[in-house]
Amino acid sequence: MTFTSLETMGIAAFFSLLSAVAVRLLFSRSFVTRVQCSSEREKICMEREQFKQELKDLKAGQRLQFRMLRVLIVHADISKEKQEDILNGD
Repeated sequence: MTFTSLETMGIAAFFSLLSAVAVRLLFSRSFVTRVQCSSEREKICMEREQFKQELKDLKAGQRLQFRMLRVLIVHADISKEKQEDILNGD
C-alpha cells in the first residue's frame, strides 16, 4: 500500500496532534504556571538579596574587628620591633 505525499503528511499531522494531546493530558500537572514561576523567582531574588546584605554586614564587622585589633597591638606594651612583626607579618 503506497500513500501520496499529502496522505503521508496528513497521517503524520494526525499522530503529532494525538501525541501532543496525550502529553498534555498525562503531564499537565507537572507544568508550572506563570504565576507560580514569578512568585518563586521573587522569593529566590529576595533570599539572594538578604544573603548579600548579611555578607556585607559580616565583612563590615570583620573590618571593624581588624582595625580594633591593630589599635590594641599599637597601644599594647610590646616592643616596637615585635609590633612591626605582628602588624606586617603574614
